[in-house]
Amino acid sequence: LRNYYPFYSEAGHIPGAILQGNWCNLVESKTGKLRPMLEEVRSRWIDLGIIDRDVKCGRTELIFYCGTGWRSSVSFLIASLLGYRAKNYDGGFYEWSWSGERPVEILG
Repeated sequence: LRNYYPFYSEAGHIPGAILQGNWCNLVESKTGKLRPMLEEVRSRWIDLGIIDRDVKCGRTELIFYCGTGWRSSVSFLIASLLGYRAKNYDGGFYEWSWSGERPVEILG
């Protein structure tokens, strides 16, 4: 993380987060379009445990984040297109970790 964002004091993630990969895993590589990738993304998210029974029935809302919030908006849009309840934490890990008061799982 520090390689992309040198202003971070530590590298880590929000506890309980599941890494789904970068935004380039969410769009068709040649066109950058979302729609051709929707079912592939859904399958990957199921395999990763992002989509489970509670997400499918709407009891649990998905919250996506990245370093500063813009890349995670792609995931938010896809989740919405797939019919899931979703939010984008647009402050990202930058906002989460800045105060030093919220828990951070440090990368080992």
